[in-house]
Amino acid sequence: MDTSYDVIIGHSFGCLITLSLLPFLPKTKETTVILVDPPLDRTEVQVKKSQNVFLEWTTNVRTAEEYMADNPTWPRRDCMLRTLGVAIVDPNTIEVLRRNKSWSFSGLLKNIPPHIKITVLASDPKLGANCLLEHIPRGIERLDAKVLTGISHWIQYECPNAILDAIPLPRAKL
Repeated sequence: MDTSYDVIIGHSFGCLITLSLLPFLPKTKETTVILVDPPLDRTEVQVKKSQNVFLEWTTNVRTAEEYMADNPTWPRRDCMLRTLGVAIVDPNTIEVLRRNKSWSFSGLLKNIPPHIKITVLASDPKLGANCLLEHIPRGIERLDAKVLTGISHWIQYECPNAILDAIPLPRAKL
């Protein structure tokens, strides 16, 4: 397959899938990967809490109006999509999460291929961040990390410009 990507963005659990697929990206083109609040390292207690939250979301689906009331910065369209997305999830998928007592995916950041540049955008730890700076390996070439103070896990709704700012602009050829 001859498919290539300029930018790949993953959010939350989607970041873990993104990291797992890095070895399969074409080596002929530089790719920017943006990981939005990835749950890199989770204790058994944190995994259990995530399971309970996910089960609550999928068994008691909230309306778009409820999301809008709790998250006034979210556009109506995103609140509607959030409701739809949660509504179509089978609550039995929680069994997949129950197979993992704890996990650590930060090791996937230690061997970044030379054609990939990764930016990790972490939400504010005071607002329930999934990703803490201490979970991100230090001194890794082609890896940048930023904590977004005052922004919760829902970075794409609350501060989409932070994601856009992490995308390198094409350089004009002189």
